[in-house]
Amino acid sequence: MPIVCFRTNLPDEKVTKEFHRQLSAKLVEVLGKPKELLSVTVETNLRMIQAGSFDPRCEVHIISIGLDAKPQTQATIQALTSFIVKHLGLPDERVVMSFEAPQPFMVGNKGAVKG
Repeated sequence: MPIVCFRTNLPDEKVTKEFHRQLSAKLVEVLGKPKELLSVTVETNLRMIQAGSFDPRCEVHIISIGLDAKPQTQATIQALTSFIVKHLGLPDERVVMSFEAPQPFMVGNKGAVKG
């Protein structure tokens, strides 16, 4: 059950609902998880600084069972960075990602854990 948080200082009108849908579809593709299990939150208009600059940027935080090896995270970073650069026009150095790979018993929904 991937949980993804996309956070940016871009205004809401630049990060549309259509982008949210497309990002969700890209995550399904890249993570190889069913869309029924994917949860994606998009936060806009945040005050964010990176390397001393308030220039447009984003952070993508991904929590997903089994996403715990460099080849997986590297492929995910490449695919999502390209997607974000293409759709939002952010420079790739302003796209930051982090990953967590919890044990199945640390994630759940419908009143039960996954493992």
